Amino acid sequence: MIPAMIEPMRKIFESSFGSAGAQAAMNGVMKSMVVAQLLIAPAVVMLRWFVLAGILFLLAMIFAGDGGNLFKRLFSAVAYAEIIFVFMNLLTLLILNLRGIERIESAYDMTIFKGLEVLLPDRDAHPTLSTLLSNINPFAIWYIITISVGFRVMTKSGKAKAIALAGIAWLVWVFLSELQAIISRLLLGTLA
Repeated sequence: MIPAMIEPMRKIFESSFGSAGAQAAMNGVMKSMVVAQLLIAPAVVMLRWFVLAGILFLLAMIFAGDGGNLFKRLFSAVAYAEIIFVFMNLLTLLILNLRGIERIESAYDMTIFKGLEVLLPDRDAHPTLSTLLSNINPFAIWYIITISVGFRVMTKSGKAKAIALAGIAWLVWVFLSELQAIISRLLLGTLA
């Protein structure tokens, strides 16, 4: 866990569980975060790359008619484009620290680069729509453009086709991510 996030999380837990429960919750979270950061996060990132490269590969086979070792090349493009999200996370940490960690009161306060969900009058009333719209932000657009350039180079497609297919692949990924969130909310009984 990022050391700068410990106090804000403690505040969130104190508001939810009281002072006594906050320390127990923090201990459990710290143990879970170590496991998640060392084992689960890299596996999820690799899975995301394989899924997105697979979607791009299928779209290329359907619309561009290219085969060969295209999957490997598209996987490389997807992995390369991931640096955009690393850059976004680094900027987020920098801005959070400059703004002041003590100002974080909720998980939403830790999201610096907000998407179109800010246009919703009540994000909490529409969690699915809010999640979908939150995926449309400057870094996501930069990611789609980067993926489309890689797709265009790998498949020798036109610019419009490459952008459209990269956008479709990204939308499928967002849909799958939202489906996972819906299933989690169903299991937790918090689906709105």
